[in-house]
Amino acid sequence: TRRGDAVCLHVLNTNYTRSVKTEIQIDDAEIQGCRVYEIAPDDPRACVDRDRRDTFDPTEREVGVNLPVSLTFPPASVSVVELRVG
Repeated sequence: TRRGDAVCLHVLNTNYTRSVKTEIQIDDAEIQGCRVYEIAPDDPRACVDRDRRDTFDPTEREVGVNLPVSLTFPPASVSVVELRVG
């Protein structure tokens, strides 16, 4: 998805045991920043109940921009990668 100077990638790692590493670059655009919003519970079979309300709370992290952008997605995770481009 692209909105103005932001490109958003929606990433699902369906592997329950292995992380997935990838590199991202965009032809004809300079990546100026990268932020990742991620849901990656320690136990992929975890549940939410009154004692564990934050099991699936997303985390947010800023990623340094070295081209290509290198990212690792944890096992059984859902992520949104927001790239600022110029």
